Amino acid sequence: MDKESRTVSYDAELKIEAYHFQGIMQEFPNHFHEHYVIGYIESGRRRLSCKHTEYTTEPGDMVLFNPRDSHTCEQIDGKPLDYRCINIQPG
Repeated sequence: MDKESRTVSYDAELKIEAYHFQGIMQEFPNHFHEHYVIGYIESGRRRLSCKHTEYTTEPGDMVLFNPRDSHTCEQIDGKPLDYRCINIQPG
């Protein structure tokens, strides 16, 4: 298994946060964010549930969560998740 890493960067001028997750095996329990999330799946297939609808994410997929969209995800292929996203505050 590859080593897990989580990198967070923040641009104070733009007020945008960027995440880069590599080697993530964990399941993410049901949660939501107070900001918009625009994400890109680099590797790893996941079962994603957002607002009670199920999806399968594949490498190359993009995801968009609106503020307070309740969502959860878990791996389905036994491979680690590599994921990048930016978080944008509303208003």
